[in-house]
Amino acid sequence: MFLLRRATNIQRLPLNRSFFSGIFETGLSPLAKKSIVEPLVSEGWKVTTDMDIRGSSRATLENNTEGGEGGLRWRGHTSLDLDQNSKAVKTGFVSITSPPLGGMLTPYLDLDDYETLMLTLRKRDNRNYIVNLHPDSYINGEIYQGYIMDDREEEDVLALGDNVEEITVKLPFSNFMLTKEGRVSTHQRTMDGIVRLQNVGLLLADGREGDFDLEVIKIEAIGKYYQEEE
Repeated sequence: MFLLRRATNIQRLPLNRSFFSGIFETGLSPLAKKSIVEPLVSEGWKVTTDMDIRGSSRATLENNTEGGEGGLRWRGHTSLDLDQNSKAVKTGFVSITSPPLGGMLTPYLDLDDYETLMLTLRKRDNRNYIVNLHPDSYINGEIYQGYIMDDREEEDVLALGDNVEEITVKLPFSNFMLTKEGRVSTHQRTMDGIVRLQNVGLLLADGREGDFDLEVIKIEAIGKYYQEEE
């Protein structure tokens, strides 16, 4: 089973198990679930790689056409190579960021009545990902981060071939860690009871070189009394 460690906010993927789920369906009761990005299509998403600092990682984001679920397919290759003229110290990262989640009246999506982020994914690698939540904050550059780590061996993932199942990951908002400019903030403020997001995204920066392939089928928030559909 997945283990969520509050101290480090890590959700760990056990060997040969499915994990992940969601998108936020607007207008539903807090007792159910709410879609965060609707519709979940690639248009408007921002793709960032370390090429901006003279790195060599690459990534693409496309509308997912497999399985009929829709959503996004994010894949590419991370490289630890860095141009000798770069001023950067570390490289090997890629990220995606959603379009603005707010509407005409507010610059943010209000999720105060929800407690947990739920992702529905199909994971074709054993890479470790970071979930980025960009809050409505008076301090520029703040990001709340949650971690999804995969313990499977690469050969076990490759052996699955096309038989990759959907997985559901649940990350309580109160467990996300506040960061600023890539560093954990000394003074932590939890999102417990106040969850107002401007954007949501994913970051791959696990210090490894190689291919990655992640399908994001749904991104949802769920309330305290949410029950899985039978």
